[in-house]
Amino acid sequence: MTKVLTCYTFKGNTNFPPMKIIDTIGLGDTGGIRQDLINFDAIKNYLQTGPVKTVNSITFVAKSTDFRLTTEFVYSC
Repeated sequence: MTKVLTCYTFKGNTNFPPMKIIDTIGLGDTGGIRQDLINFDAIKNYLQTGPVKTVNSITFVAKSTDFRLTTEFVYSC
């Protein structure tokens, strides 16, 4: 899982505008709910003060071998 929030910037061209992808801190880690709340605050603070002006999409990534949503995944949504 990601431990440090990181923003990747991809340069655009004439067909596509520039794009930023934010790899956020993992949720549902061994740190428990208390750590998840700290991680949520870090994500919120980054979005409020970081280089991102608008958010066009939010994507959750899960293992392809998981046939059902885990408790941690449902909790993070």
